[in-house]
Amino acid sequence: MSKEKKEKKNTSSKEIFKIIIILGLLVVVFAVILFLAKNFRMSLEDRLNKNLIELGEEFYSDYYYGDISINKTSDEVSKFLSKFETTGISVNLDTLSKYDNERRKSKVSKFEKGNCDTLNTKVIIYPKSPYGKRDYSITAELHCEFDTEEK
Repeated sequence: MSKEKKEKKNTSSKEIFKIIIILGLLVVVFAVILFLAKNFRMSLEDRLNKNLIELGEEFYSDYYYGDISINKTSDEVSKFLSKFETTGISVNLDTLSKYDNERRKSKVSKFEKGNCDTLNTKVIIYPKSPYGKRDYSITAELHCEFDTEEK
């Protein structure tokens, strides 16, 4: 192959590589923009609902489950939790804010924007068989006074 053909081939390979890199970067930038746009479009109520569920999940797996299973067999824990499978374990925002105050402070402070009632805003945790640390479903109940502008 002549020197000119090799140079043209190297040049075209470099150009193709540059185009691929640019397209890859554009895809990444576009994905980031979509992600951020979705979060900004989420209403205050939706963000607080999501935040409340996260607080409830952390409470159950990091604190509650460990507390009830100390010095108990897995059968004893299962028997205890099975009592709450349909009624659930109700934990209000006031309680969620107290169990690990420093770690939860920023998450709990977000509820001030929604003027939320800390006693009636709550999660309900429904333990599920086989009653392990992550075997549950959770619902949130917000009792807040949202400004229509903040939604």
